[in-house]
Amino acid sequence: MTLKECRAFSKPTFIKPASGKLFDAKVYESGAELPSADSQDDDTPVLISEPVIWEKEFRCFIRERQLMTLSAYSQDGELNLDATEADILSAQKFCQTLLADNSFELPPSIVVDVGIIEDKGWAVVEANPVFASGIYNCDPTKVLDCLSLACMPLHNTTEDLKQWVVNEV
Repeated sequence: MTLKECRAFSKPTFIKPASGKLFDAKVYESGAELPSADSQDDDTPVLISEPVIWEKEFRCFIRERQLMTLSAYSQDGELNLDATEADILSAQKFCQTLLADNSFELPPSIVVDVGIIEDKGWAVVEANPVFASGIYNCDPTKVLDCLSLACMPLHNTTEDLKQWVVNEV
């Protein structure tokens, strides 16, 4: 949707800029709480969803559709890096099932956050660029492997990688 369309909302909705951190991603009680057209363009693309309660959340670093490393980072909305072995295995299984689904494309290196929604089960929280994601308790060597593919000089990219170029530096 566009930000302009969201400004007409009258019920609580989770709203997030589709690109970057142009304004806070959160549950807005109504569209009146969103940034005004004076401060944020009406045509700004946004992602929306129903408000949910995340019981647990995990950060997954992915390289070429392979889960490289993951870490718990939230429980009941609070920062929490602790997780049981069973929680870690469940998060790995969900992420690997997601990555095995070839019906959608992924950049060669990306961070995907997954979690458990109260009364619903596993889901994707969001996806973020590798270079803009905290590592929590992830294996730093494997994070660097992901970064090396996500952050390379433009002249080193192949034609199939160019569709994912964000900043041409």
